[in-house]
Amino acid sequence: MLYHIKLMKSIDRGECKVDITEEELKKRYVEPYIHGETIVINGSTMDPKELWRVKITQSENTINSVIDSIKQKDNIDKSPYKAFRASAKWRAIDINKDVTDTYINVPPGSRIRNIPEKQDGIGRDNKKVFIVHGHDIELKNDVELFLRSINLDPIVLHRQLDEGLTVIEKFEKHANVNYAIILLTPDDVGFAHVEIEKEEKDRTIEYRARQNVIFEFGYFTGKLSRKNVCCIYKEGVQLPSDLNGLIYKQVKKSVEEVGMFLMKELKSCGLEVKFE
Repeated sequence: MLYHIKLMKSIDRGECKVDITEEELKKRYVEPYIHGETIVINGSTMDPKELWRVKITQSENTINSVIDSIKQKDNIDKSPYKAFRASAKWRAIDINKDVTDTYINVPPGSRIRNIPEKQDGIGRDNKKVFIVHGHDIELKNDVELFLRSINLDPIVLHRQLDEGLTVIEKFEKHANVNYAIILLTPDDVGFAHVEIEKEEKDRTIEYRARQNVIFEFGYFTGKLSRKNVCCIYKEGVQLPSDLNGLIYKQVKKSVEEVGMFLMKELKSCGLEVKFE
């Protein structure tokens, strides 16, 4: 049995997919809809809550023959309004048996996915460590290599597949980790508003981490608690004043300078640290 689905933003506007299996229908479209998650279809992303309607039909055979029949009728149709009709594929879906109510019977986002808990009770992968970084590529690469050397999996956002997700969706998808390492490096230069009126030579200049780093720093502190977040920083960078009490470790060049300390912290937080 084959299935066909239309995700409609209006009566005749949206995206459709035909001739898919029931497993693909459920996994790629029905489950994300029910859980209120972004749906990726034909290279486009769609928010289930913004959809006007979802329609699912079923047929024993592919609908290519139906599409061809519709196209033939369109070719001999002299109506001046045929240019405004939806595509043949879009209309062919409606000809088959409507089984929408079998699969879509609750509002979008009405259910929450159950994430299976691990033995540590956290429900997160205890080998993955998220690396939040700015423009210091050398330090970021150094931390990646260090984590791999102790049998952990570093998660660096730009190395993960986009999968049609927005940046924040991609970040949330890969943030289900047990530990985060924040790299605060002096990437940006700024000063307080009161310094504007001063001569440039008299201004108190501050070296700051990138704004995305500070955002993700706060995110992981709230998500994982202070115990599971470590901040590695370089001299001269301004440290967030409202995040005191976290683990801050300064390095001059390499993470190896605090490697032994970091290994103990990771192990104490339940990560599977192994040194070969």
